[in-house]
Amino acid sequence: MNVKKNMTIDDLAVMTQEGFLGLDGNIMKLDKKVDKGFAEVSQRFFEVNQRLDKIEKDILEDYGNRIETLESNVKELQSDLKKVAGFKK
Repeated sequence: MNVKKNMTIDDLAVMTQEGFLGLDGNIMKLDKKVDKGFAEVSQRFFEVNQRLDKIEKDILEDYGNRIETLESNVKELQSDLKKVAGFKK
């Protein structure tokens, strides 16, 4: 036997409040998950940036040293060529 209960405004207010409280809890959980996800992504971007900075620094230093060596070698070759050209005259 089903007994129908008349719903009062107070009953409706309590049900609505409970629904909002449940929804608020779910939103807070989702918000925490999103914050954690963003923190993890930010950390990974930071790590990737550090790695790229190191690679860039290593490459620039290496190329800088290689260019200096090449310039020195070219100057020596130019000097040698001038000496050889001078002796032929």
